[in-house]
Amino acid sequence: MQRSLYKGFFIVNKTGIPDDWKVLIKNKVLHGHLSAVKKSIDWWDETGSIILPREFGDMGETVLNEKRDKSQSDEYKGYAIKNDTGEPKSWYCLYHGKLAKGSLAAIKRFLDKHEK
Repeated sequence: MQRSLYKGFFIVNKTGIPDDWKVLIKNKVLHGHLSAVKKSIDWWDETGSIILPREFGDMGETVLNEKRDKSQSDEYKGYAIKNDTGEPKSWYCLYHGKLAKGSLAAIKRFLDKHEK
């Protein structure tokens, strides 16, 4: 049995299969690839809501390497604006616990409008 501690949560893999990692969050068992399970824990930690690991797609190492190559980030008025896909309208930002999505310019205009 493999076991990992991440942000206060124990993640276990009893079978040794790469996509069989499990974690218990708020009485709900989430399972999937280790990277996707950690992403679910990150999401819970940042927003307080549960997103299933499968919602993050295939988080195998080849996919992670491709995403790292395409990912971009920008810092604006103290907010981190990110783009994981490289697509022009796939930028996102957490604004007071809510997700803002769109182009980089549109998110910056939104922040200008709401952060005076």
